[in-house]
Formats: sequence, C-alpha cells, structure tokens
Amino acid sequence: MAILGLDIGGANIKAADASGRAISRPFAIWRHPERLTVEIVSILQEFPDTDQIALTMTAELADCFSTKAEGVRFILDVVERCIGEMRRNPLTPQGRGEGTRDAHRANDIPIRDPSCDEQENPLTLTLSPQGRGEGTGDALRANDIPIRDPSCDAQENPLTLTLSPQSRGEGTGDAHRANDIPIRDPSCDAQENPLTLTLSPQGRGEGTRDAHRANDIPIRDPSCDAQENPLTLTLSPQSRGEGTGDALRANDIPIRDPSCDAQENPLTLTLSPQGRGEGTGVWSTDGRFVLFSEGRDEPRKIAAANWHALATWCGRFVPTGPSLLVDIGTTTTDIIPLNDGKPVAIGLTDVDRLQSGELSYSGVKRTPLCAMVQCVPFREGYCPLAAELFATTLDIYLLLGDIAEDSTDVDTANGKPATKAAAYDRLARMLCCDRDEIPFDEAVDIARFIADVQRQRLAGALERVLQRLPGKCQSVILSGSGAFLARQLISGNRHLTNVKVISLSERLSPDISDAACASAVAQLASQAK
Repeated sequence: MAILGLDIGGANIKAADASGRAISRPFAIWRHPERLTVEIVSILQEFPDTDQIALTMTAELADCFSTKAEGVRFILDVVERCIGEMRRNPLTPQGRGEGTRDAHRANDIPIRDPSCDEQENPLTLTLSPQGRGEGTGDALRANDIPIRDPSCDAQENPLTLTLSPQSRGEGTGDAHRANDIPIRDPSCDAQENPLTLTLSPQGRGEGTRDAHRANDIPIRDPSCDAQENPLTLTLSPQSRGEGTGDALRANDIPIRDPSCDAQENPLTLTLSPQGRGEGTGVWSTDGRFVLFSEGRDEPRKIAAANWHALATWCGRFVPTGPSLLVDIGTTTTDIIPLNDGKPVAIGLTDVDRLQSGELSYSGVKRTPLCAMVQCVPFREGYCPLAAELFATTLDIYLLLGDIAEDSTDVDTANGKPATKAAAYDRLARMLCCDRDEIPFDEAVDIARFIADVQRQRLAGALERVLQRLPGKCQSVILSGSGAFLARQLISGNRHLTNVKVISLSERLSPDISDAACASAVAQLASQAK
C-alpha cells in the first residue's frame, strides 16, 4: 500500500512518500485556486504507485476563501476527486488515462498536460471514441469543452462549449449545432432523439429534438438509485441550469472563467460517488487521521494542522525529556515544545499559536522586507523602507550566501531569477533606488542588518517557548528550508549551549527536511496501517 503525504500550503505544495522521496513546488493558491486540481495531478504523476493520500494543509487561510471552513472543504474536495480519478484511470506522464473502462463510463475527465506554459484553464471534458482526453492546445480557447461525437471516427470539428465572462455558450464547431448541449431524458430507456438545450444569448434553455445527436451529456435523475451514467454537467443559475439537489453536489469541480473576477456561480462538473477517493485521511490536531467527511464537519481541527503532524512524527527522535522542534520554512517559523516525545503546545489554532510565540509569520524566502524593518542604516543615517513588495527575505539570504542562487527560480518579488544580481536590484528598490545609487557592498550590509532584526525577533519567541518547558531542554530538532537560521538561533541562546541538535536534513535528506510536514503525514499514515 503506497501512501503519499501531501502538505498543501498557500504558497507551496509539498509531497513525500514513506520511502523517503520528497518534492516541493511553488503554487500560489490565492491567485489560481481553480488550478489546484492540475497541480495535484501533476504531483501524483511523480508518484504513480500512490494508493492512498495522507493530507495536511495550511492553504485554507488564503484570502481566495471567505472562511477557513470554505478553504478546508475546497481542498478536501479537490484531493478526494484527484485520488478517485487516479484510481479509475492511472496517470501516464502525459496525464492521460490508460486502461479499460466499462460500458457506462467510456467518457472520462482528461486533465491537460501541466507542462504547457500557455495553458490557462487546464480542466477539460472530451468525449472521444476512446474516452481519452485531448487538450485544445490553443491558449485562446483554453476554456473550451470539446464534445466529440463517437459515432463519427473522422470527426474533425467537435462540438465545443466556450465559457465567456457571462458563462454563455459560443460554439466553434458545426454552425447549426454549435450551441446545443444535449440532455438525456432518463425516462426514455430507448432514447434515440434526446432533448437538447440550446443556449441563447441570454443563456436560456430552448428544447429541441435532433435525431442525429448521438453524443449526449446525460443529466442525472436524482430519483433513480440505479443511475448508470455518473458524469453530469450542472449549469449555474446565470445559465438557467438546475442542480441535482442531492448530496453528490459536494464534489463539484468549478470551471471558472479567469477573465471574470466577479464570477460567483461557475459551470460545475459533478462526479458520482465512484469518482471520489476513498481510504484517504487528513491529520487533525486531535493527534489522529480523520476521514475527509469528518474533516468537513470539523474544519477547525484540520486547518493548519501540519505543524502538529510534524511534531508528532519527530517525537520518535526525542522519546524522553523536554525538547524543541524548530521548523523554519519559506513563510513561517514553528517553535514547538515536546515532552517525552509528544507535542505539548499551548496553542492549537493559528491565532493561539501566534499569541504564544509558537508560530511566527517570518520565513527565509517569502516575508516582505517592509514587514521586518521600517528603517535601515544608509550612508550617514537611516533610511525608511518603501512599503512595497519590492524584495523579500529570500533576497537578503541570497546576498549573504545562506541560500544558494537558482536562476530557474522566479518565485521572487519581481518574477526575476533568484540570483545575487537580481536580489541586489530588488533590495535597492526598497530604498527607492537602483544599483547605480547603492554600491553592492552597502546592499550586503543592509541585508545583514535586516537578517539580524529577523533573528532577534525569532530569538524572543524561542525564549518564550523555552521558559514553558517542564525542564531543561535536552534536544532541538531542526527542519525546513531555513534550518541555517534555526542553527543561528540555537547558538545564540545561552540555555541551549550544550543541547543536542538533530537535523532532519542531515539525518534524512535535505528534500525531506524541506517537505517535513508531508513526510510526517506519509510516515504516520504508513505506521497506522
């Protein structure tokens, strides 16, 4: 049984399996929540043997969600759907389904190849004769849902539904049938002339009959328990569509038009119960995995619970006595007290942890410099920093050499590479200058000053947590991409002079350390089996 651990954050997705393989990928969910499905499918392609998913998250805090509960349920729905589809249809590197299908499920949900840079709206529904999805490959038609007629092997102009900002249908296939969405009449077993819905400019349905419409999209009859056709297409109220009204609507895939910011009722695709992933679990601050259904009912217990999973897993390294886990990542720092191998944090929610010092929104890559300091030494005095996202902590640690340059990494404040030269430019902007006005050596001095301020702030949080331990700290576990900063904190604390330091990067691997929470849930789930 291959279990994949997933840690879905607001800016990164991390994955790891129990064998020790781990990956981390940047993904700003607040910008494109509709792309989460494709991102997860892309990760699942890297772990094709996955049977189950052990999940933890922090992305529910992203401001694309009105509430944490909404974010939790959205993430659970996406992950559940992905694992369900993967089980029915194992993924190849191209993201297409292989294998056989039964007579009632010949039409699948293809996921486009995420390697296409121009791809804007990756989820498409293609009803081909083989039941295999083929993307349009045209950036201008990224919202098309091609609907193929399986009775015509040589079909070159399939019917498509294009989602305009108003969710109207604009056909690109047959001029006389381009806007038709056929709807089966479930009361007719020998249906030969299905009812079709033609979208007028106002998006209203006009019923017609067409004897040649061999490729219909069946709409479920919720009163029929023996429903054989699991794929349904539900139109939003703006398109005058009616929903099924049953509990299966919990697994809807919204297909949003990114050009319409105010879109509130997107076109949705509903999967049957067979399309859901079973045997998956999400970590709870109760210290156990719970079913996705329980997570939906009690979202507060699984929201931002990744730190708890990490602390529970790391407890094996420090089975006796008081210890600390210091996990510094790209965005936050967790300082978690342990005793006899168990987490003894006084806060369970983000706000409680912020107040206790166990959580600090301060990391080594994404923290804006203007959130760290207001002024920096410059020339003969101090200069206030611009309150703009011109540079982040990544830039100061690039200039100081604590983080290695990576010209392929453009997850920066200005979208330019993570190099010293580009970091120099970004830091100069914080003083409303450019490289012609600030010498490089002076930029490095400014970076060092900001790094000192960050370290001092985190040192204060560390001291607060240390004071609450039931005894002298015996060990400190280090994890995360900012482990170098954690070492500086330890060496600067007089209470931790002779403490035993356990580095996950050194004991396991740098990749596991960076994706520590994903590794934790993968290991915990494997042990639970």
